Amino acid sequence: MSDISEMADDLATEVLSEAAETFFGQRKELESETELFEKRIKALAETGLRVLHAQKIMHRILINKTLIQDFYQVLELPMPEHFETAEVHEVALQLRKPFAWTLRGRFFKLLMTSYSRLQLLVHEYLHGGYRKDPGQPRKKIAVFGYVQMQEWAQRINQKIAKMNTCQAPSEVLQFVKKLDVHKCEMEKCTGASCEVARDNGLLFPYVDFSAYCLPVFPEMPLPAHIRRPLSVFCNALFPQRKKEIQGLFQGLANAWGKRLQDKPERG
Repeated sequence: MSDISEMADDLATEVLSEAAETFFGQRKELESETELFEKRIKALAETGLRVLHAQKIMHRILINKTLIQDFYQVLELPMPEHFETAEVHEVALQLRKPFAWTLRGRFFKLLMTSYSRLQLLVHEYLHGGYRKDPGQPRKKIAVFGYVQMQEWAQRINQKIAKMNTCQAPSEVLQFVKKLDVHKCEMEKCTGASCEVARDNGLLFPYVDFSAYCLPVFPEMPLPAHIRRPLSVFCNALFPQRKKEIQGLFQGLANAWGKRLQDKPERG
């Protein structure tokens, strides 16, 4: 009987070891994935700020709220919640001086350039892509987009649901406790239960994607698809807004000129 008892103890120890390895291994794996998810969320939030800044740049070129609203209506895009605009010097820092023979042409090119930049950033924000690695310029790193992060959050929550039910701490402890048949039988004889309830504070919290308060942007058509309607838009507004457009370019000329003056000489 002692040999059988020893074999049972050895088997129980082996099963216990495997159960512990599986339990803690899966929890560690889920914790690591959640940490990586959080890092990707921070990177996505930074891209979102770049999109918002590019949006402000374009809004500044459109001069005022009325023209901003007209612009979105012409392109059949939803209105943004806020019509914030950048300063003229910020526009000069981000965009180069456009070349055209007329003021109308320069205005169209500047607006088209700002839209192209915004559309590219929005696409990256929504769908991800690849970006140069700051540490190794020859390599590229994957960038996760808003849509991918939403799907990832759903997959993590599915794993959490499984972990919190099928592999909850109480379930594992109960399984381990039942390996000691003699002790469990003695507890039953005394009216005690082999059930274990120790999940409080040990369950994984679900990922609440909305809690990150990430900005939401609509899909924006490619620049080539809006070139014609944007040209018509600029031609229509130019006669009434010529003085304001002149003022915009005067401010930009001053900012661009200051940038050239501030540029250090190469010696």
